Amino acid sequence: MLRKLSYKQLESRVKELERRLRVGKGDLEALRRLVVVVRDSNDAITVQDFKGNITAWNRGAERMYGYRESEALKMNIRNIVPESNKKEALAFVDRISKGQRVDSFETQRLTKDRRVLDVWLTATALMDEAGKPIAVATTERDITERKQAERERIYREKFGAVLEIAGAVCHELNQPLQCLFLRCERLLNAVGKADARHRELQKIMEKVEAVAEITKKLERVSSYQTREYIEGTKIVDIDKALNGS
Repeated sequence: MLRKLSYKQLESRVKELERRLRVGKGDLEALRRLVVVVRDSNDAITVQDFKGNITAWNRGAERMYGYRESEALKMNIRNIVPESNKKEALAFVDRISKGQRVDSFETQRLTKDRRVLDVWLTATALMDEAGKPIAVATTERDITERKQAERERIYREKFGAVLEIAGAVCHELNQPLQCLFLRCERLLNAVGKADARHRELQKIMEKVEAVAEITKKLERVSSYQTREYIEGTKIVDIDKALNGS
């Protein structure tokens, strides 16, 4: 069974080994340095057995996820895996338990206050003396801010392309709308007010003017804003989008 050791306990064991052994001090010193690196790493470094029980939890994991080491050592790794990622988490642990290589990958984790973090995860199998996998060590780097910046960049690029298309469409519409309005105006002047067509022509001109106003607004859109529509759908709120409010 894999024992749960805090980093203080691990440091103590290293010191104990150093006192007992008079050879291999260079190796022990290297191990001491490794313990310090793992303990103080900004990345979350954890160890879990193949049932998901957490057996090691460094300071980086404390900062990233909000759980103290003493709390984490009583937890299962499933406690910080979002429901949508649990199958993925089980699959990579199963592969490692069988001695298969798992490449680093992007996934998500939950913090103590239930925020979802985007993380870059690297997993390594820990072996016993016979070379049999007995646990999984993971290094997890918080890439949430980078992912958000990437999403914002993609959004700006897409929005810029949409604005260009909208501007081109509006430009192409303006001329035929103006032509239609002028034709309706000439027809309106040619018929008397008593003529039934007079009111119909007025209605057409009002609609043409409304469409022309929309195209003018679209040409001035500076942000992407939506409003509720029917059956839970959303549509662009042009008035809000004009000034980015």
